Amino acid sequence: MQVTSGENNSVMLCRTDLIYNQKRAAQCNHIECPPICPICQKLDGTYHTLSGCSHPIINKMIINRHYVRVAGRKILKAIQHRVHTC
Repeated sequence: MQVTSGENNSVMLCRTDLIYNQKRAAQCNHIECPPICPICQKLDGTYHTLSGCSHPIINKMIINRHYVRVAGRKILKAIQHRVHTC
């Protein structure tokens, strides 16, 4: 299975908690209100964005965590290989 650069980027954003959501917007002072999800009105953040939103349509979407783990392992191996070859 080939992992695209976009998928690698998404994994790194998830792992570093940099996905732009209401929580991140509040940290960057882009909003003044508390970080509330505009869809379900609960606290927003990376976990909420990926799997915690209780909105009926969003809740039916499935995040395949297996692919996230595979991509994470490939990124880690690439970083380790890069460090050892320099």
